Amino acid sequence: ERHPGLSVADVYRHPVLRHLADHLDSLATTTAAGRPARPVPRRTSVIQFCVQTAAYGVAGLRALVGLAAADDVLGWFAPHAWTPHTSWWLVLLGWLVLFSTPARCLIGAALARTLTRSVTTGAHPRGGTVHLRLWSAERAVAAFGVPSLLGTPWAARYARVLGCTTGRDVRL
Repeated sequence: ERHPGLSVADVYRHPVLRHLADHLDSLATTTAAGRPARPVPRRTSVIQFCVQTAAYGVAGLRALVGLAAADDVLGWFAPHAWTPHTSWWLVLLGWLVLFSTPARCLIGAALARTLTRSVTTGAHPRGGTVHLRLWSAERAVAAFGVPSLLGTPWAARYARVLGCTTGRDVRL
């Protein structure tokens, strides 16, 4: 970053490229005095790989439930002996666990609360246990599609399940 003091407001104050370039030249080209980030340990990378593989496994299960439902529906119109039939009870159970909003909210919140239990405030090293737990909680919540619930009426319920206290008429 050559101009750390530059902001979006400067772009609006100097809408002509030539004027913006002159403004950039007038700024002091100080470099941010920061320490370089140290690389994460190999153990951290291995654990992140395993967590990401599990997240992709959840996405694969969601796709498998969708394919099983589509195959069962298509079997009504064009039955073929070579296509497998999946019991509707299994498809319904898969849908309830992997697609229904209440289950996604509960599973995501349970995983997040379990992974972040006993995390305290403070400075924690990059690649350390706390970093991995927070990172894994974010990935688990994303794997179950919880971020798509935010901005809906489910956001307040999700916040309460996470342990946040919200008022009765709060809209998140």
